[in-house]
Amino acid sequence: MKPRMLFVLPGLGVGGAERQLVRILQASRATLDRVHLKVVALGPAADTPVVDGLRSLAVNTVVVDRSRHALPAFMRQLTGLVRQERPHIVHAFLAGTPATWGRLAGRLGGAQAVLYSDLSLAPHLTPMQRRMGPLLHRVTDAFLPNADAIAQRLLAEGADPARVHVVRNGVDTHTFNMRHIPADAIAHWRHAWQAGPDDRVALFLGRLDATKRPHRLLDAVLATPEAQRPARVVLMGSGPERDSVRERIQADGWLRRHAVQFDAVDDVAAALAAADMLVLPSRTEGLPNVVLEAMAVGTPVVASEVSDLGALLRGRGRCVRPHDLGALSHAMRQTLAMPAEAARTQAHAARAYVQTHHDLEKSAQRFWDVHFASIKEPS
Repeated sequence: MKPRMLFVLPGLGVGGAERQLVRILQASRATLDRVHLKVVALGPAADTPVVDGLRSLAVNTVVVDRSRHALPAFMRQLTGLVRQERPHIVHAFLAGTPATWGRLAGRLGGAQAVLYSDLSLAPHLTPMQRRMGPLLHRVTDAFLPNADAIAQRLLAEGADPARVHVVRNGVDTHTFNMRHIPADAIAHWRHAWQAGPDDRVALFLGRLDATKRPHRLLDAVLATPEAQRPARVVLMGSGPERDSVRERIQADGWLRRHAVQFDAVDDVAAALAAADMLVLPSRTEGLPNVVLEAMAVGTPVVASEVSDLGALLRGRGRCVRPHDLGALSHAMRQTLAMPAEAARTQAHAARAYVQTHHDLEKSAQRFWDVHFASIKEPS
């Protein structure tokens, strides 16, 4: 009999965790054939690339929308689903609602094992979720953080070291390879950004929220002497800060002429390849996919030195203290001013590191190894 698994996600949007899960499943189709998998979304359903990806893999999905139910009714529905499915494994992805109520429903519903993918160094939790964390850690059979810094946080919170298995994000280095990205796809984005052949482009690509701090990029650009600023500043993504970013751009004369904003994009590889620099000034992170993808493409990265990013980018990009605006501006200027040979050397080192340490198939294999090791033999 195939092992039965329920994966509990906050929703089916285009966040990093959802995208990474679809890529792992796509890279391990043979393994997927050996299990009975259902994905449970705790937010409203919509047509997204994640939904399309799951559908193409014949993975069934079901929605148990937390926003439509009071907590007792929501828990009855979620626990009832677990009892109905009788899974060997319930795997909760991301802190907050999935980690708290997904793990609890897994235990109450009689799952053999409960797994938890914690992908944020400083998750935003309600007081109740924070209080329940230590108890739920004790009844979790395996933790799958994607960064060493997150693993250390889990250990500090009382997780059993023997149950913590770092599963680093993987990158499809065929797709994210400058040699395989069509020139017309790159030209499309350069044209959309109104970037001329010699214009330097600084790109923010990610969720527009207070944690990712898109405004910090705009602050750093405006803190840079005009002659040393990138010719185009591009912000791509959706989220709660989208409108405030648009208003900020419209309120400043230089930004109105040089900054452009786009919603979330499907062709991430081409967008990264079209930029001269990726800037990620986050206040906190797990292990962001977009940084690994930029490294694989060969696009220079400037990022906050949070989580594992300092070690990841050492000699392969630039990291700055998250609260040092001057350092961020300086790192951006240094990156855009790199001599061509130094830029090529850095790009080669970055791609080689991703190929060695973040290969998608190896990440997928480790992901499934933890699952199969967690399945208990019947007594």
